[in-house]
Amino acid sequence: MIPAEPAVRSLLALKLFGAGRKSTSWTWSSTRPPPCLPDCRVAVNWAYGHILPEAAAEPVDHLTGDRASHVDMLAWDAHWYDSQGKPFDLMTAVFIDEGERKTCKPAEQIEQELAIIVANGGRYFAWDNPTAASGLVPERQEYLGRVVAPFLRARQPWCAQTERVPDAAVLNSSTDHYAATLNSPMCFAMSPKRVLGPADALCRQHLNYDVVSTARLLRGDVGAPLLVVDNPAALTADEIEAVRGWAAHRGTLLLTGTRFQREFRSGRIVRTEVPLGEHAPESLSALLARALPQERRHVVTDAPGYVEVVLRKWPPHEPGT
Repeated sequence: MIPAEPAVRSLLALKLFGAGRKSTSWTWSSTRPPPCLPDCRVAVNWAYGHILPEAAAEPVDHLTGDRASHVDMLAWDAHWYDSQGKPFDLMTAVFIDEGERKTCKPAEQIEQELAIIVANGGRYFAWDNPTAASGLVPERQEYLGRVVAPFLRARQPWCAQTERVPDAAVLNSSTDHYAATLNSPMCFAMSPKRVLGPADALCRQHLNYDVVSTARLLRGDVGAPLLVVDNPAALTADEIEAVRGWAAHRGTLLLTGTRFQREFRSGRIVRTEVPLGEHAPESLSALLARALPQERRHVVTDAPGYVEVVLRKWPPHEPGT
């Protein structure tokens, strides 16, 4: 939440949007910024998420988004936010809307949501709606204390402030994103097939993946041995050059789709014209075995395909901490 005080940060206007419109307005102070309030943290819901894949602006302290009960998108959201270099939280509803009545989610459902978020480095934000009189619903508050809080506390020592150890990195290029969603009437458009296809494919092969933005690609910040560029609709010359450098000197490039095959001709490259998410399980397994053999992976397991494998580490402690 951003307080209304004019002295908060240098944020002068937020993005304004409505259904079917593309009216946008971001304005940041370009002269002398007002003084910051040290106890105020700035976040804008869904800003700099995968539907606005840009480097987060300096006045934004942490990232946040909400998914209600759409658990299928939570893993991608968490992977993307985790890659942005800022703290993040993700919100899910603690209730199920059954018409005029809202009931608490089954414990197993919300525990799956919690696990995805915290295992990928995030914090959980409970979404609950107040009553018409702006009060709290005792049943749902009791549910948070009985089900949600113990689950999170038990996992906090293992998940909080950890860093991903990736086997693969998926390029989430802003150039590609805007090209793929160019004709959408939505302001914050998304292309689920573009992002969920490679993410689901890598998860089912138990490859712990990072998500690399354009900014990270251009500065060479790719920490995995395998870089996946999945069926791109567009790439800039700088992005192409950065990917070429990666394939020539750093690791293996897995390139899918029919575009840009001529642009990448040398280095360690595994190619397929079929997007990653459209491969049958057997061909996907063979393709990823060529791109990243088991001996180069951090984790090898015979777990079922629906189990996501996440490997993280604690960062080195600063002296005296």
